[in-house]
Amino acid sequence: MEPLNVNQVLSLIAATLILLLIILFFWSKARTSKKKASPQKYIDALKALVAGDDNLAFTKLREAVLEDTDNIDAYLKLGDLLRKRNRGDKALEIHRQLSLRPNLDGVAKHDIQISLALDYISLGHSDKGVSLLEELLKEDKGNPGLSERLLEEYEKNNEWEKAFEIKKQILKHKQEKDNRILAYYRVLEGNQKAEKGEYHQARLAFKEALHYDESCVPAYIFLGDAYYLDRRLDEAVEFWKKLIEIKPEAGYLVFERLEKTLFEKGRFQDMAEIYNNILRENPKDVRTMYALASIYEKKGNVKAAIEAMTDVLEIDGDFYPAMKDLINLYRHNGQTDKALRISQQMAEYMPGKFENYTCGNCNYVSTEPLWLCPQCRKINSFNI
Repeated sequence: MEPLNVNQVLSLIAATLILLLIILFFWSKARTSKKKASPQKYIDALKALVAGDDNLAFTKLREAVLEDTDNIDAYLKLGDLLRKRNRGDKALEIHRQLSLRPNLDGVAKHDIQISLALDYISLGHSDKGVSLLEELLKEDKGNPGLSERLLEEYEKNNEWEKAFEIKKQILKHKQEKDNRILAYYRVLEGNQKAEKGEYHQARLAFKEALHYDESCVPAYIFLGDAYYLDRRLDEAVEFWKKLIEIKPEAGYLVFERLEKTLFEKGRFQDMAEIYNNILRENPKDVRTMYALASIYEKKGNVKAAIEAMTDVLEIDGDFYPAMKDLINLYRHNGQTDKALRISQQMAEYMPGKFENYTCGNCNYVSTEPLWLCPQCRKINSFNI
């Protein structure tokens, strides 16, 4: 084969260049003529989210990402809706893929990380999710959304020390003051320590609760309990009596504790004086009246007990414990007709509020006073 001459080589180069120019022309034309994605479906999705129509929003977001694969926020919100639909696995997949995209700006990276944290939490990986939220908060200190979300997780996980600290930050950021909730966090922290047998540390937590809120009822109760469990009975009695002094209407919560402890100390007779002191301030306190009547009954003073129980029912005819005890007193005293009459009256009533405590947030009912609702996790929500 003969070698190409100069003219042939030049002709070949020229033809190649012409072909390249033709290809470049058509590629450029196709690119410029490509239809730009309309933002309308994304806008419709945002409107649906604002209106609370998650189903429509989900549909529109899917359509939006099909039209515009560069719409990061549409993908982000689509993943969030999947998590809301209990499809945390799919949400996590979407958000992970988003996090790997190049050239993301700082805001997008931050929002994706938040969604990833919430995905982990929804899938039961709370430690991983909380750790990620904590890292994000370090980078964006004072972010109210992050702080509130972390507080929710700390409460859910019974991490009361962390809940206390972050709540303080939230209140400081908002320039608000809520010492009552801070006190309750310390109370719940103290209870955890007491359950572990760390009574000294528990007492410190309860005392700090009282530093924040002098009228914090459970702090007095559990502080006395912690002293009692350490067999420091005088201090236990001191704090229970202090509760009665600070908040006499809540005194009934420590009546049994005081009676038991004073009995152990050989000072059971002091109870009548404690009850009479309360009644001097509030003569119609039926709980205290009932407690005093029970003292008469325990001492064998049936007549005084019957009179006191009757006085209770004159003030509150639906006071179930007094009804029940009065029936027994009448029977033992041979007054069966009166016992029968009270029995018939009692049958018309359900056990009164004395025995039940209801959460004001979710209506959960407990037979014991609670400071944290086991159903809705609301703090200090019971009618105590």
